[in-house]
Amino acid sequence: MKILTPIIHVPLIEETINFEHHKDYLNRFFTLRYCIDVNQKYNDFCVLVHSNKVCVVTLAPSHPLLCEDIEIRNINFQVSKNINRLDNKISGKHKRNAQNVNQTAPLCFVECADDKVYTIYSTIPGKLLEMNHQLENNPQKIRECSPKLYHKQCYIAIILPGIHHTIESLNKNFLTPEEYEKAMLERIAPKKVEY
Repeated sequence: MKILTPIIHVPLIEETINFEHHKDYLNRFFTLRYCIDVNQKYNDFCVLVHSNKVCVVTLAPSHPLLCEDIEIRNINFQVSKNINRLDNKISGKHKRNAQNVNQTAPLCFVECADDKVYTIYSTIPGKLLEMNHQLENNPQKIRECSPKLYHKQCYIAIILPGIHHTIESLNKNFLTPEEYEKAMLERIAPKKVEY
């Protein structure tokens, strides 16, 4: 006599997880802000401000490294004789030993095949919590460092602003996505010449 066992349908993991919920993570917890023309024209950055004040620095879509076909040779994290951003070792609740940065502090230098060097700036005063170590071994990955790919570990740095900076003050110092889009349209619009 044969015993029949019922066939049980085991759902695939794709059927059990609501991926729409995870896609909305960026919109729920981060506020996108833009900083354009930092220390030089077209040096544009995007800052994702988390609800807990931690900021993630990425490249804005208008940065030359993202919108031009540039071959990246190396990323140099040695920003001065004594400071290498990858040597940032923090500890404890108060982030002891974190490197302090200001708005114009370089995070790294992107060296390109055409001998052009792009300086990536912090854009936020505070403590450097983390640099993306994946960029050291894979410099081309910086081309993926845009706000849309943050969930894939595509960021440049994570910074904790000083205690005197509120979320409102951080948001006020940068452009909103709408203001950024307007600035980009003005950048490409022909200038009117008055006689």
